[in-house]
Amino acid sequence: MKRISEYRDYQELLIDLKKKYGIPEYPYFWNDRTYTPESRIKRGKEGLYLHHDKEDTYPQLSVARVNILNNYPFECHLPKNLTYANALEHLMLHILITLKDEGKGYPEVGINGLMIYMLPQINTYLAKSYQFKKEWLRKAMSIFDDEDTKEEYYRCLEYFLENYHGHRTEDHNFILRVLSPDFLVDNNMELFYAYNEPVYQRFKKYRKR
Repeated sequence: MKRISEYRDYQELLIDLKKKYGIPEYPYFWNDRTYTPESRIKRGKEGLYLHHDKEDTYPQLSVARVNILNNYPFECHLPKNLTYANALEHLMLHILITLKDEGKGYPEVGINGLMIYMLPQINTYLAKSYQFKKEWLRKAMSIFDDEDTKEEYYRCLEYFLENYHGHRTEDHNFILRVLSPDFLVDNNMELFYAYNEPVYQRFKKYRKR
């Protein structure tokens, strides 16, 4: 896989991932009435997420009630609009979504998922301060045990911080805070300084005042 900075846009990364992993055999949900998830297309045992391509337009497509309340088109859940990705690749997808759509209205598509879900989850794993209960999630996160993958993760964050100019300047500082391995427990940046001073020094230049 190429580095995030080598991709022209979100669509190019989607194409590469479909070539790498193939596409599902069935839609994400059984039908547009019950919105029951299709378990036969899950590949969690391989450490893979299943990403909705149309998340650059419709947020929270994997949540049944959100689809029903907002009357999202069922086409979003067809196999051709689904893409497998590992944890790092999934992060890359959402970074490229956020950069693609920033400035088109708030809340911006992609940014909340990054800050509330993906970054805290990855950093919690890196800190080894919490054991995820779900086996598939432990498998997905285990790619960050590899030092090259961890370094690529930091490169993704640098790329994002250098290119994101969203509505809220505090988003940059929030992202720096979620780099703290104790974010989910304490949300205290001082704990991060003590835990991983070299990483903090690497990213502190992005802090905005």
